[in-house]
Amino acid sequence: MGAGFLFFSATLLILGVQVFFYLKSGAWPKWVLFGLINSALPIPFIEWLSSPQDWHGLHKIVAWILLEGPLVLDVMALSFICIFGGGKIAED
Repeated sequence: MGAGFLFFSATLLILGVQVFFYLKSGAWPKWVLFGLINSALPIPFIEWLSSPQDWHGLHKIVAWILLEGPLVLDVMALSFICIFGGGKIAED
């Protein structure tokens, strides 16, 4: 549960920094998860992400999360999973 609140705090920090840059420049900074983890991803996954041969529905979801979805939403979803889902896993 502590990790969830840590991720939620990170969400607020990311959002605050984005608001700061928006107020300063007038353009909303587009930060996506792929920009942060690109070098950590395995080569076959990156190849599949650029031209999928199968699992096209999954590709659309993963591509949106990594390439289009705002970083703040990704971190917020992770915090909710840790807060609300983490206790269920620990109880089993």
